Amino acid sequence: MIYTFKNNDTGEVFEKHMRMAEKEPYLEANPHLSLVITPVGFNYSSRGEVYSNIPDGFKDRLKEIDKAHPDTIYGGDTKKNMKDSY
Repeated sequence: MIYTFKNNDTGEVFEKHMRMAEKEPYLEANPHLSLVITPVGFNYSSRGEVYSNIPDGFKDRLKEIDKAHPDTIYGGDTKKNMKDSY
């Protein structure tokens, strides 16, 4: 894991890579440091629907599957089937 620490004496903020089990002993050995909670980086979009976020190449593959298997639950209109799933 990568942890972010702040030196309370100098104000310096730095990252350190260590195992989870090593974090508490490290903080106990360095009382001048405090753990900085940082947000987790992820990409989220509240716009659009699930199908619109699928890469075009995968959409093309789904269309091929639709044509090859029209009598299955995946055959027919993939976009409609995906909307009905959610």
